[in-house]
Amino acid sequence: MKSVGGNPDTHILGTSFFTQLPLRYGEYVSKIGVVPASDNLKALIDAIVDTSTDPDIIRHEADNFFLDQTAVWDLQGHRCHASGRR
Repeated sequence: MKSVGGNPDTHILGTSFFTQLPLRYGEYVSKIGVVPASDNLKALIDAIVDTSTDPDIIRHEADNFFLDQTAVWDLQGHRCHASGRR
C-alpha cells in the first residue's frame, strides 16, 4: 500500500478514529468518533514511528506510553433523526 500512497506509520495513540457507518439508537442515528484530548496524546498526532526495525513497534509504543502516563480521548457524536427530519 505504501507504493500507492498508504498512510505513513504514525503513533496509534495520536490518531482519531471514526465509525464508517452510523449507529442507530432509537429514532436517531449517529456517527461516532474518538479523538485525542489530553496534551500528551495531542503531542503524538502525526508523530512518525520507524517500523523498519520492529514489525510490532506500534503496539510496543502504545504499551510503553501507558507504563507511566494516562490519556483522555473525546467521544464525539454526529446525531441526526433516523427519518431524515429534524
